[in-house]
Amino acid sequence: MGAIISKKVVAFETWQKALTIHPGYSVYIHYKEGLWNINPGKHGPEMYGPEGGPVITENPKYPMIGVNEGCLLGRVIFPKNYESNNSLDLLLKDLDEGNNENEILMFPINRDGFLVPKTDFPKTLYLRCNDIDSGIFDNEGELVMELEIW
Repeated sequence: MGAIISKKVVAFETWQKALTIHPGYSVYIHYKEGLWNINPGKHGPEMYGPEGGPVITENPKYPMIGVNEGCLLGRVIFPKNYESNNSLDLLLKDLDEGNNENEILMFPINRDGFLVPKTDFPKTLYLRCNDIDSGIFDNEGELVMELEIW
């Protein structure tokens, strides 16, 4: 076990920087506490944890489609031109982000958590709820996540 950092993720903001993950370190992201309400005008006052509500997103305006509306999302940004024989490479080899200098990997995080594996390059982790940017203003609540670095 390594250092543990608590990070609040508020429902009404887009991507929120959690931390920079240095080369050689992995981070396990897991739920600690809190609830949020996504789209109260449509779904009412019900509150959800990191798994989000029962509606599966289909609209391409959501950051991630095919997962629950209001679920917690993670995004890792890392240098595009790197060489590594790491397991993360296998997940990323088909990504095409155009001519950007960085690559992006996005993933949902449920109550079981998510492991960002070790690599030999730095990564920046961001967190947010899965909601359309133009509709995020009416969201309420926050989740507290623990980031275990080792």
